Amino acid sequence: MLKKQNRGIQQFGVLINLLRDRQSFLEEIRQGVRLQNKISSLFVSSSIFFAIYGAIIGASHSWAQALSGAIKLPAFYLITLIICFPTLFFFNVLFGSRSSIQQHFVVLLTSVSVISVLLFSLAPVTLFFLITTPDSYQFFKLLNVLIFGITGIFGV
Repeated sequence: MLKKQNRGIQQFGVLINLLRDRQSFLEEIRQGVRLQNKISSLFVSSSIFFAIYGAIIGASHSWAQALSGAIKLPAFYLITLIICFPTLFFFNVLFGSRSSIQQHFVVLLTSVSVISVLLFSLAPVTLFFLITTPDSYQFFKLLNVLIFGITGIFGV
């Protein structure tokens, strides 16, 4: 049981290291240090954070929509990453990048993970407005567009 709990903490530890010391994290990627560990940890933690935010957005309609949002938001970001990855990789190679395909993937997953953390950090704000303004769907939609825009800019 303790080993399983420690593994869960380790999944988020990679993300915490990214947030605390980006330069060292990116340097480790450049050197190829524990790339597979970074991929799995960032994938799991970003999926969880996206799912939480997606559930909050969906909760504005119904519990079924909250469950659907918890599935759709991580899928949207991570499938988009997978679809766009080959194009981004080959353009980077064309422009002279010497990084491996795995290093490129970790860098892109890092960006997506930063977006997920920012969305998660803004989840209480979204939840507050969901609870306090339940009849103002247009405002809630505009708020989320603004939040997604801000997190996208900072994530990239």
